[in-house]
Amino acid sequence: MRCRRQIPMMPRRNIGVVMSNARPVSGPANGWCGPYKDIWNTIVVRRMIYLLDTYAWISYLNDIHGNVVKRAVPTDFKQIRLYSIVLAELFFGAFRSQRRAHNLALIEDLMAEFESVSFDGRAARICGELRANLVKNGRPVGAYDLLIASLALANDLTVATHNLSEYPRVPRLRVEDWEAGR
Repeated sequence: MRCRRQIPMMPRRNIGVVMSNARPVSGPANGWCGPYKDIWNTIVVRRMIYLLDTYAWISYLNDIHGNVVKRAVPTDFKQIRLYSIVLAELFFGAFRSQRRAHNLALIEDLMAEFESVSFDGRAARICGELRANLVKNGRPVGAYDLLIASLALANDLTVATHNLSEYPRVPRLRVEDWEAGR
């Protein structure tokens, strides 16, 4: 049988691949054809969603020419999430800063621009299990970083950070260093 349509090129940026029994999001009714048709017909393509930690947000706010901004700007803002604990840390810093009004306004702008994610029961369970395992193995992680990692795991998010001393200790957590140059 002749192929009616060739397999499309998958976009490289901000795409994760998940294997499942689902059909492709689009394509001919009988699926894709070509040398990889069996594999392609079981792939669901979805966008990566990023959870920036406090360090990444501070870098984003303070260095408009920095690597975090260069990485965030081409990314669809719908793919970036704010976490309420990170907001608390940002507010703490703003209230202690010399430029209080300016920094508070920046945080308010962030809250208006980006979707916020809250800690729920599923994240709490993951947090408890993670903390117990990390302490048992003698590799504890800081409290806020543990909360961020738990929320990312519970919601299938990728943590964007420059803190590569703590997050890599967390199993199954996807971490990207947005501060490092490409």
